[in-house]
Amino acid sequence: MRNRTIYYVILLMITGALAWLGYQTYHAVTVYSQSKINRTAITQTEHVSDLFSAVQEEATISMHYLASSGENYLPELRKARARSDAALKPLGKEHNVLNLSDIKQNLQYVRASVDALNNDVIAILVGGYDKEIFTSLLEALKQQAKSYTTPKLRHKARAYASIVGTGNDFGLEQAFLGYILDKKQKVSDRSMRLWETLIEREGTPDISMVSDKVFRDKLAHTLWGDKDTKLISALRTDIFYHIRDGQFSATSEQAQKAFASLKSKVSATQSLLKRTMNEEVASNVSSIKTRLIQYAIAMVILLMAIFFIVRSYGQASMERHALEETLKEMVSDLDDARKAK
Repeated sequence: MRNRTIYYVILLMITGALAWLGYQTYHAVTVYSQSKINRTAITQTEHVSDLFSAVQEEATISMHYLASSGENYLPELRKARARSDAALKPLGKEHNVLNLSDIKQNLQYVRASVDALNNDVIAILVGGYDKEIFTSLLEALKQQAKSYTTPKLRHKARAYASIVGTGNDFGLEQAFLGYILDKKQKVSDRSMRLWETLIEREGTPDISMVSDKVFRDKLAHTLWGDKDTKLISALRTDIFYHIRDGQFSATSEQAQKAFASLKSKVSATQSLLKRTMNEEVASNVSSIKTRLIQYAIAMVILLMAIFFIVRSYGQASMERHALEETLKEMVSDLDDARKAK
């Protein structure tokens, strides 16, 4: 009776351990599934970002094309449009946070205005590219950030969207100034107000939500650590002083060079965030796989232990039953022997 109780206690303990391992395995599998969701979100974020960059380049070249009244930049414009179209393909027909049909329609509408050499460049750059396309892409990045399954990844994705928005603000000013410098005409009051608005929009991206201070400082250093705005300031000063006569000494090539450093830093910061997010997800997946293997080994060992315990208990029961039968037979034989005397 005592041995049976010990067997039951051991079996109960092993069964409890199996139940705990089963729960941990279920939890690990759930986290692994979430890691796949995060990987998909990172991939979609990269695709939206690539489309953002491609269309932004197309917008800049479109401004140069319009400034030349369609006489220059046509080959470059065709290549830029082809890159935008290529960037659309990885997103597929459907996207969980982006209406691709609207993006494509708005892009075709803006392109038609450019092809028609529409003189209202503000409507094309701000009303078309920025409001109808860039705003939608930026909102898609913000919504995409909500789909990540861990707070750290969500915060990094939000910071990524903010940095992309900052890059877009600088890109819009570059495109606009490229048009002004190529056109070399008096700048209208309406255009002047737009330029002021674009400058006001530019600022430091919000990365405060990134909880890791060391990494947050690294991001800030990558983006602003060696920032030099002298070229941009000189460019703006030259344009401002010749705003009424259009006799600018600066050129659109100089404008491109002035903004190149800032855009490069924005791109480098985006790459740093994407790399860190990918590494975080990969690390989680590797850790989960290791844990699943450990859980599987432990469960096999416990199941084998149950098998041997049950088998041992069964053999012991059989031996005990055989011993009891033998003793009964011996007692019976002794009784028979006494009766025979």
